[in-house]
Amino acid sequence: MPELPEVETVVRTLRPHLVGKQIVAVSHLDWPSTVQPMPPDLFREAVRGATVAAVSRRAKYILIGLQGGGSLVGHLRMTGQLVYHATPTTPGRFTRLVLDLDDGGQLHFDDMRKFGRLRYVAADERLEDALPDLGPEPLAENFTAADFSQLVSAKLARRANPVLKAILLDQSFLSGLGNIYADEALHLSGLHPLRTLRSLDEQESGRLYVAIRQVLNDSLTNNGTSFSDYRDGLGNKGSNQDFLHVYHRTGQPCHVCGTPVEKVVVGGRSTHFCPQCQPAAAGG
Repeated sequence: MPELPEVETVVRTLRPHLVGKQIVAVSHLDWPSTVQPMPPDLFREAVRGATVAAVSRRAKYILIGLQGGGSLVGHLRMTGQLVYHATPTTPGRFTRLVLDLDDGGQLHFDDMRKFGRLRYVAADERLEDALPDLGPEPLAENFTAADFSQLVSAKLARRANPVLKAILLDQSFLSGLGNIYADEALHLSGLHPLRTLRSLDEQESGRLYVAIRQVLNDSLTNNGTSFSDYRDGLGNKGSNQDFLHVYHRTGQPCHVCGTPVEKVVVGGRSTHFCPQCQPAAAGG
């Protein structure tokens, strides 16, 4: 599933091609669930004639704001791709939705596994109601180490004490991270994924904050991580997969110390770590 860097890269690559463009038609819609909960005919009517005012991101959601109010809220899920084509392009085997634009271009929503969504939110609806409970943005300029520490304290105050990998995947705690960048941030900060939140001291919390921001920013520099389905808004692969330290590298030597990378399962998710760089610690 695309995470914060991938979704942000899609947004950045789509923005110059969509802002100011008018949606003149929905020329292809072969999977009605893509536009749930709105019926396809109503979706076509709602977006026809709308002009794109902004393209932004919240957590792993793509937000396409429309002039006069209203928005399209996209989530790519497992295999979704939202790609701009400068000229009319024949829908592919997995193309679920095509929006025709007034410049002759098209926006294609491709999704092999059909889990992705592009939902219309009307001007008189609250955009927040279309989104789940989301934590702070980890790359926001005003999100500080002190803010991260307060998040940890607030979680512990509710008598919760999750393991680190689980809490980093919790979108209501901190938004945008998924399996890849949780593993990479824990490796960079030298923290074992099964350490508990309560076991962190102030220094370790600060290291984790710095590591989260670094791995996300590094991936943005590399246009995201492409193992299979992820593409940016112009259909290009990212290159961050060439720079990962532990994720998807089970049995391979750690780039830092040479120890073979190990894998455990946390909450049903494969979790990769270096037992030398990320020693387990008692307590919690």
